[in-house]
Amino acid sequence: MLTNKKIVVVFAKKTGLEIIKKSIKHFDLKNTLFFCQGPQLKEIKLFFKKRKIKFARFSKEVKKKILKHKNAEFAWLLNLWGGEVFSSEILKKFRNSVNVHPSFLPFGRGRDPIVWGLIREEPLGFAFHKISKKIDSGKIYFRKQIDTEFPDTGAIAYKKVIRKIPKEFAEFWKKIKNKKTLEVISTKKVSSRINKRSDLLNAQTINLNKKCPDKTTILKLLAFDFSDKFSLQIRCNSHLYSARLKIKKLNE
Repeated sequence: MLTNKKIVVVFAKKTGLEIIKKSIKHFDLKNTLFFCQGPQLKEIKLFFKKRKIKFARFSKEVKKKILKHKNAEFAWLLNLWGGEVFSSEILKKFRNSVNVHPSFLPFGRGRDPIVWGLIREEPLGFAFHKISKKIDSGKIYFRKQIDTEFPDTGAIAYKKVIRKIPKEFAEFWKKIKNKKTLEVISTKKVSSRINKRSDLLNAQTINLNKKCPDKTTILKLLAFDFSDKFSLQIRCNSHLYSARLKIKKLNE
């Protein structure tokens, strides 16, 4: 299946599919292979079936076949929302590579960048960058900052970021697909920390049984909640907000 193919696309989830939908007209389908990571959603199967395009799961067997090829034999490796950490050996088989990452790199390397961006008050956005052995640390080819405002939740900020990615990637791919070298964006150095999913899970829980700076705020939110007209107030910039806390016991 890999014979004479020049472009390998690894994608996942609905976002990966949306990126492909917007970009499909810019692909030479005879020289492109599509591989899905994770669940093969109904929408994914219908899209490829309707257009009579073959796709397969990105498996260990596929990786072994890629490794049998000569270094730089493939033109492109595109990682569209896939979670694969590609080995150096696989990356050597491609002359160019691009990963789509939902953060305004170099901020937000690793998992859950939108959550951490809101917590740390860092700029949010997305970037297209070269795939390297170190996660989300390759040369940046394109990035766009997305404005959010208080009191945007993680869900709202996430939607703002991802809804612009498919169209922007389609335009980006159209411009660079035939280029041998890509222009690199120069950025200031920031913390090189790469977030892991375990970091998110550890930060998700506030333990009120221990002394913590969040405890007073939580108690204030509960104490001032008397009626629709009386609650804790939060001032941000020139605006004043009413704040309440909804607490629901989880099944143990």
